[in-house]
Amino acid sequence: MDEKDLISRAKRGDFGAFKELVSLYSGHCFSFGYYHLKNRADAEDFVQEVFYRVFLYLKRFDEKRKFFSWLYAIEENVLRAFFKKKKERQVEVEESFAENVVFYDEKLSTEDKIALFKAIESLSEVEKNLIFLKYNEDLSIKDIAEALNLTEENVKVRLFRVKEKLLNLLKEDMYERE
Repeated sequence: MDEKDLISRAKRGDFGAFKELVSLYSGHCFSFGYYHLKNRADAEDFVQEVFYRVFLYLKRFDEKRKFFSWLYAIEENVLRAFFKKKKERQVEVEESFAENVVFYDEKLSTEDKIALFKAIESLSEVEKNLIFLKYNEDLSIKDIAEALNLTEENVKVRLFRVKEKLLNLLKEDMYERE
């Protein structure tokens, strides 16, 4: 069954179809939550809250839109509410976390992973989301543009600038370590 059929059935109250939608998107939702919240328990709470809101508002979903874009907007709202509630608590960078960094590359040393994590953490939320959607979710420029309500050209320019910024931050870190 395709996504549109699942959505139509779920909107009509078919709980089995809703469960399939949750199964289809819960991995992405957890990754998004974990990427921003840095904590498994918080990410699990995040997923619960997102799908609670999806359940509440699914009848309002316009099927002409892409479901992923709508879901992403809900994730953004839940994330904002979460940070507001938690007062943006500080998270320490630990080596154990560096081993599980989302942008994991076996060739990177632990020190390099920590540097990459710190560089990503210094980005704005919009910049982090661009990096997450492009490299973690492997979305196309077109899909990123739709999810963030930007033009494709704007996404390309912003991605270029973010990669440039990350490169400069990593160069600074390497220089400081020498």
